[in-house]
Amino acid sequence: MEESNYQPESYPSGNNKKKIIVIILAVVALLVGVILFVLLQSKMKPTGEQGQENAGAVNKDFIDSIQKVSQTDKDLDGLSDKDELNTGTNPEKADTDGDGLLDKDEVVIYKTNPLKADTYGIGHSDGWGVRRGIILPDGKRK
Repeated sequence: MEESNYQPESYPSGNNKKKIIVIILAVVALLVGVILFVLLQSKMKPTGEQGQENAGAVNKDFIDSIQKVSQTDKDLDGLSDKDELNTGTNPEKADTDGDGLLDKDEVVIYKTNPLKADTYGIGHSDGWGVRRGIILPDGKRK
């Protein structure tokens, strides 16, 4: 009987087996990545009622905080109403002199006069000077 060198084509050769294994591994890795992505996204983003409850709690806390602060600082400029009376500023206006800076920022940060829009007489408001870097923190000027 003669030996045949016949190999059925249904069996892949050595190189083809490696290619098939690599393709299968790549597909499996891709599927695992997609599954992990979907699972992580669903845990990171509150949905439905849970998301609405979280948003409601944050909004309520924010509103409660603002109401609490406004009991001692009506204009919410950072200076208490008592401090506003001591400095002569209006406790119902966040920017008493209308220069574009909050009263607290003028008193604490820039050391400008919260009752005078142009503290240094530069021909422009203090807020203009701050925005252009002419008036610096701690009352320094360029």
